[in-house]
Amino acid sequence: SVSGESSTGWSLRRLEIIKPYRFRQDFRCGACCERISPFSLIEERTEKQCTGLYSFQITDRVSEISMESLLTAPLVEKLLKDEIDVLISVDPMFNDDRWVRREIYRESFLVLSKDKIGNPCTIEDLQRLSITRPYISYGAGSQDKIVCDRFLRSLNVRPLETVTASSSYVITGLVHELNGWALLTPTNALSGKTFLDNLQWAPLPEGKQLLRSTWVVGDSFNREQQVDLVCKLAQEALKDKFAPHIKNFAPGLANYIEIVSQD
Repeated sequence: SVSGESSTGWSLRRLEIIKPYRFRQDFRCGACCERISPFSLIEERTEKQCTGLYSFQITDRVSEISMESLLTAPLVEKLLKDEIDVLISVDPMFNDDRWVRREIYRESFLVLSKDKIGNPCTIEDLQRLSITRPYISYGAGSQDKIVCDRFLRSLNVRPLETVTASSSYVITGLVHELNGWALLTPTNALSGKTFLDNLQWAPLPEGKQLLRSTWVVGDSFNREQQVDLVCKLAQEALKDKFAPHIKNFAPGLANYIEIVSQD
């Protein structure tokens, strides 16, 4: 099983650029599937199959695509060893000059709960929710869990009961089955769309915000054009494929996803 936030690694190995965004050799992609990729939702795939729409967007620009699905840590190691060319991750991770980074999109964490509970409008409501309903969270080691736990502590929200889950799909299912609550981003919540008809989401109370960005990272020496390509195609997929889908299926959730301008 997999747990926590999603990252996607792209291996664009041994590419030679003929003209902008067209490659002569193969296009190899590695996918880190720790959470759902928004682009896979068009094809209704699970978190273990999270690179479908990425492939769809790129196939007309390259001769061949190969992918591998791993968790973040192994793909980071591959990137450091120059075994993959581009890593898409919720954490830019690399802050020195060797790496070039582009922010693809950012999204807000929302409160997901059973529709009978009522949306928490104040921090007191959230505190009350945390001691009356089980909090459904990712397991240890998830960056999302670390960030959300820190945020909840800052609000003095200390869940009385926490249930950990292996994926966003499982989290939404447990929120539904256990009458619980969770903090999820829209792309995560949609991985459990089977259950969303009976769930509700709301922004964090009292104007609080907790954001998560998704980045594409590559070596600044020889991968900047590939980084720019993947960022461009990912944003096209979000705008042209994912946004209409999310608006049709879950009106309102798209308001909490922002495509980041590269200008």
